[in-house]
Amino acid sequence: MKQLSSAFVVVEETRDVTVCEYVTRNMLSVHRFAIVWDDDHDTRVVGAIHVLMVTGEMDHIDVVGERKGDLTMWTEYPHTAPDEIMVNGDLWSTDPTDNPDCLHHDVRRVFSCGLRPFHVFGGGQ
Repeated sequence: MKQLSSAFVVVEETRDVTVCEYVTRNMLSVHRFAIVWDDDHDTRVVGAIHVLMVTGEMDHIDVVGERKGDLTMWTEYPHTAPDEIMVNGDLWSTDPTDNPDCLHHDVRRVFSCGLRPFHVFGGGQ
């Protein structure tokens, strides 16, 4: 299993999907999210995830996919997602959706993505 970031932990991996977790900033929840890779496995998507984590927006995004420099994100709150993200001088357009019929929603369901109370994982009370 490869290490993608010091900000989150890889918990499961297939050829096309990497499932990760991190403790949210308020230390009350663990957020599980998935990265859906395209053919080139562009790891610059990790930088975009870091930007979203710093702003707190990643806490509501359950699946991130990259294709040709655009990010597709599955979130229950697409209106709160940014229209674009600047990462190391690269501008990434985003396409947030809450469509239950898209591939990203299936990935969310299969890998149980989303927020969970921290105590469920043995953390704080």
